Amino acid sequence: GINDDGIKREDRSAEAGEPVPGAEIYIEQEPNGEPIANGSTNENGEIEIMVEKNSELPATGIFSFSITPSKAFKSKNKLPDSYTGKIQVPFTRNKTGRYTFIIQWIPNAGTKGAIKGSFAVSGRNTV
Repeated sequence: GINDDGIKREDRSAEAGEPVPGAEIYIEQEPNGEPIANGSTNENGEIEIMVEKNSELPATGIFSFSITPSKAFKSKNKLPDSYTGKIQVPFTRNKTGRYTFIIQWIPNAGTKGAIKGSFAVSGRNTV
């Protein structure tokens, strides 16, 4: 269906995630933990980062995301106040150095323990 923001969602898909707006995001390059960017997601769960052209970003690699959702999001999804999710995402360097990532929460009632879901990060390279 279409949600309140007019965004089409595949509700029947097991992979259908919910955007994570207002989350604090910290991105490092693995394996050395080199800081790349930090900021907050917009209302669609997106964050855009710019990597300087003269940076030493390799052609391919791994970004490590630390995702701290907003208090309201934690409350809605019954997450502990101190909860920060971590996820690693492969990247390929592009010409512009501009990357857009979409942070989603995928609820999973079958998850063992108190956390009933997980984060997913998808990328959209801007040409």
